[in-house]
Amino acid sequence: MTEKANKRLERQNKEIQDDNKRLNDAKFTAIQEKTVATNAVSALTREIEYLRKQADEDRSKLEGLDNKKEKFKSSLDAIQQQVQKMEENKKTNEATISTLREQALANKKVQEQLSNETQKLEKERDKFSMEAAKANSNLMQMIEEVKLKKNLIGELKKENIDFEAKLKT
Repeated sequence: MTEKANKRLERQNKEIQDDNKRLNDAKFTAIQEKTVATNAVSALTREIEYLRKQADEDRSKLEGLDNKKEKFKSSLDAIQQQVQKMEENKKTNEATISTLREQALANKKVQEQLSNETQKLEKERDKFSMEAAKANSNLMQMIEEVKLKKNLIGELKKENIDFEAKLKT
């Protein structure tokens, strides 16, 4: 009878040792996964900060472009007013007709250049606006990924606590 009891106890002891080894392996795996997840969270946090800085820089560039656009528009308006004044002077002073025509042509060229530059700036503004929207979208995606990783870490901690509790028992 003691031999049977001894064998039974040995078998139980082996099962407990196998369970202990399996739990230790699971604990080690959970610690490794936790380390990987923590590193990933850190990397994502750095990337989020980089994207935020990039978005701020893009906003600054957009504001600068808007300011340039306003300056160009005001210059365009000033040039248009100047053209009108030149046309009025043309009617009143026949002696200066040729000079006024040359100035009007020059002003029209500048006006076209400013119109072209305004169009280019509007295209750049649209491009930067799209890039800012894309960066913001990436930022939101990264934030969601960080949340998911945090949840995973929480679940792994819970599993680790459960395994430790089972191990203690």
